[in-house]
Amino acid sequence: MTGLRRISGAPPAVRAAPGCAGRRPATPPDRADRAKPLHLTSAGKAMLAAMEPERVTELYPTDRSIDTAALRQELNAVRENGFALDHQPTETGLTAIGVAVTVRPDTRCTGPALAVPTALFHTGPVPELVATLRAASARIETALRETSEFPA
Repeated sequence: MTGLRRISGAPPAVRAAPGCAGRRPATPPDRADRAKPLHLTSAGKAMLAAMEPERVTELYPTDRSIDTAALRQELNAVRENGFALDHQPTETGLTAIGVAVTVRPDTRCTGPALAVPTALFHTGPVPELVATLRAASARIETALRETSEFPA
């Protein structure tokens, strides 16, 4: 399953836009428009990692249910790697890879993600999948910059 994610609500959540499913019988279920905590999803982590640290602090000011030190450490790793992974934090049996879309500096509004059943996930194809997600992100960025909603 692949699709876009967008930030919504408070506390910050990510909602999946309709995506496309693979041809394999183990294709994950459609998660369109279901809210998931931003800091637990691959695309959400990628969006948070692309933000200025101060903005992340604004989004998670006093939420004691979240280990913000661990979150900051994970976001640093996402920044270094250029992508985020999630292994079943929001849905048992599902692993996802995500990247952020940057329309202009400090404007991260979405991110493409690829979800696969955890039982089928292995790290071998991750570099190729990340390259594909980054290419999709670049095309989305270009399209969004050309709309009137995101002036330069």
